[in-house]
Amino acid sequence: ALDLIEKQCKVRLPEDEAGFIALHLANAQMDEDVMHNMYEITKVMQEVVNLVKYYFHVDFNEDDVYYYRFITHLKFFAKRLVEKNTYTEDDNDDLWYVIKEKYHNAYQCVEKITQFIQKKYGHVLSKEEELYLTIHIERVINKTKS
Repeated sequence: ALDLIEKQCKVRLPEDEAGFIALHLANAQMDEDVMHNMYEITKVMQEVVNLVKYYFHVDFNEDDVYYYRFITHLKFFAKRLVEKNTYTEDDNDDLWYVIKEKYHNAYQCVEKITQFIQKKYGHVLSKEEELYLTIHIERVINKTKS
């Protein structure tokens, strides 16, 4: 997108803009009934990406499949948050405990995200949301650092 903009408009936008453009394109793929929430969804996604970048001191390869999966997960996570839909809690916490222990650093990051989301949006993440977020963060960080 940055290359196309430069070619058409003769202006090179900063690399940071690529993430925002990607988020807008991802949101454009959503159903029309949530388009009015696009700004909020994009904002939540960018906030979470920034928290992960800051926590792990990394920059993501936005062409990487794991980054794309992470962004896709965040899109639906942010959509649920903005629309105030949540996962129902599962009685079986075994997988959550395993993931929490196995991916300790990613889970620590998720705890920071959980605190941020609760403080800013008044939304409490379920263990299932924490579980999936931990897995996606672990994968994207693991692939980014390797």
